[in-house]
Amino acid sequence: MNDQFIGEYRVLRKLGAGGMASVYLATHRDVPNLRTVLKELSDRRLVDRFRREADKLALLDGHRGICQIKHFFEDRGQFYIVMEYIEGPTLEDLICSDQPPTLAETLVIVHAVLSTLEFAHAQGVIHRDIKPTNIMVDRMGQVKVIDFGIAKGAADPDLTQVGTSLGSPRYMAPEQFGAKADVDWARCDIYAVGITLYYLLTHEFPFHGSDLFQMCEAKRTLDPAPPSSLNADVSPALDAFVLKAIAREPADRFASVAQMRLALADAAGQRPDHAVPRPDVTEILRPGSPAAREVPDADGPNGRRTPAPTPLAAPAAPTPPGRTTPAKPRGQRSPRTLAFAAVAVTVVVGALWGILSMRTDRRVAQGGEAAGDRSALPAPALLAPSAGAVANDARVCFRWRPVAGVAGPYTLELASDTDFAAARALSPVAGDSLRLTEPLSPGNWYWRVRAAATASTEAGAWSTTGAFEVASAAGEVAYVNVVIRPTGGRLQVGGAMMGVVDRERVPLPPDRPCTLVATHAKSVEKKLVRVITPRVGSENDIRFEFTPEAAKPSLVTVRIGAIRDGAPTNAAIRLAGGASIGEAPGTFELPAGRHEIVASGTYADGVWEGRQAVTLTAGATPPLVRIEMKRLR
Repeated sequence: MNDQFIGEYRVLRKLGAGGMASVYLATHRDVPNLRTVLKELSDRRLVDRFRREADKLALLDGHRGICQIKHFFEDRGQFYIVMEYIEGPTLEDLICSDQPPTLAETLVIVHAVLSTLEFAHAQGVIHRDIKPTNIMVDRMGQVKVIDFGIAKGAADPDLTQVGTSLGSPRYMAPEQFGAKADVDWARCDIYAVGITLYYLLTHEFPFHGSDLFQMCEAKRTLDPAPPSSLNADVSPALDAFVLKAIAREPADRFASVAQMRLALADAAGQRPDHAVPRPDVTEILRPGSPAAREVPDADGPNGRRTPAPTPLAAPAAPTPPGRTTPAKPRGQRSPRTLAFAAVAVTVVVGALWGILSMRTDRRVAQGGEAAGDRSALPAPALLAPSAGAVANDARVCFRWRPVAGVAGPYTLELASDTDFAAARALSPVAGDSLRLTEPLSPGNWYWRVRAAATASTEAGAWSTTGAFEVASAAGEVAYVNVVIRPTGGRLQVGGAMMGVVDRERVPLPPDRPCTLVATHAKSVEKKLVRVITPRVGSENDIRFEFTPEAAKPSLVTVRIGAIRDGAPTNAAIRLAGGASIGEAPGTFELPAGRHEIVASGTYADGVWEGRQAVTLTAGATPPLVRIEMKRLR
């Protein structure tokens, strides 16, 4: 098969088609190993607009958090923009994976996005389509905002034209649906970041609608539920932060992304009463900290390069009342709850590599095997028991997030000292958990995990050190058998997150009330709570039954234009028998199925209307619907 060339670029494959452009993966004829993205402009009327876009994006050149434009050219009557190719998942990919971002990861990702937008807004450039699919993490861990394809200069006259309220309805601010001349577009970006954070925290959207009109009405009339109602790990401060960002009235939101970024530090510093504080993340985001002072990070036009951060001390595990924690040698790092803590420092200055290292087999790079027959593996991340936890059952259950692509074996070391001088090695361990069959004596314990050596790989790096305490001897414990239906629910016990639980035998401290919270994002109830006072030697069965939420209709993106006297025109768009859903020309999300779309308008020469029947299929290429209008009177 002959290679397909567009200008000097060899097309490798088509990546997709957006609302206004087809997108291809390509390489330059003279630099075959450098992949780029070609945007083919599908409408010649947009060429001038994208010329302006390229000029505006040039103002952002050098910021490592922004996808860069490389070239703009014409080939055989078609116009193309050449953009940087980013190899890595989108934020949407990460959210939908089996290892979605943790709360700490979420805060740092959003902080990086705000830093990038702060830089763009300072150059007078607005994004207008912030959403998880337009946020990526490249292979080196850099958070990047992509597709400034509808980016607008603050003084762009197109911002005031009817039918230019572009964006994705779930993430659009209420005022964006009308596209009035007095819209504060910077606060529309703030709103979109707030919706993105809400989705990251809860895996749900605060507003719902089966069509564009219902979505608009929900945003203009309903008050969103606080994220903590869906995720008990969300603090009151973070609740307030998110709700302020997605306030109905623009004036009630943050005044700027710079203000929003600073407010995130305060929100990150507060946790629910049951949660272990995260001074590492708070330090990163706090204004005035070494990391925060370097944001936004960029090799900007002035040539300034962000220096590497000074490593931050890890948080010490909390000491239970009545007990003391052994003194540690000077300079020794204390145990920390999450392996992400060290990664988070690097994120703020441009590297979220730790997220990818937990999701990508690092033996594969640029489409091939790494050099050599043997390769070291990265470290797994510890999950439970969390740092400072008090284990009421001496037969502790350990859980960790495995290295991507490595089911086992793993080696777990357990010691009563932080130096692991007399460590007890448990190996080989298959999978991602281990429950001890023998009791541990009361006191402080430390543990770490790494992938064991195999015939093809060296032993992996050790995880960070976990710390916990055994507060009761074997036998002084009660058990609860917990079942969550349908599957996919998450369980919190006494404020500690156990993660996704199908059926679990949970040890509890005896003779005192304990709260069990089950959450299920895809249910009607979202959260169910039970309080139990277990007794030593007793077995209690608790079943959480959630009502599955009704399946949401698949939405299909469709572009709608209206034609009057053979020329494009602005027109109100509605579904037959329904209310208005917006204005044409524009891009809409409609449920899959058959619809009759009506375009209408009153003009100087009378009232015009047109109808077009269309069948929308989920997964198909977004159709372009042109509605021919006729004069009624």
